[in-house]
Amino acid sequence: MEQKRLQCDHECRFDCTLLTEALKRESELGHFYEQLLDECDYPDVRAFVSELAEKRRESINTMVAKLNRMYSSFDPSGV
Repeated sequence: MEQKRLQCDHECRFDCTLLTEALKRESELGHFYEQLLDECDYPDVRAFVSELAEKRRESINTMVAKLNRMYSSFDPSGV
């Protein structure tokens, strides 16, 4: 799988490109883990994947909170 090169646009006041991409990838991985949970019935593996999914949810929530703080503190006057 080819990864696109990440590049900071230095336009955080409009949209933090890198953090938004990280959020997108964390969300995709979380969705993948949820799919695994739907299929897996082996207790040890299921418990492990459950932990991974929970860590993704925590990461996603942290990123969303950070983006919200960034955008709410943006001063459009540039000061």
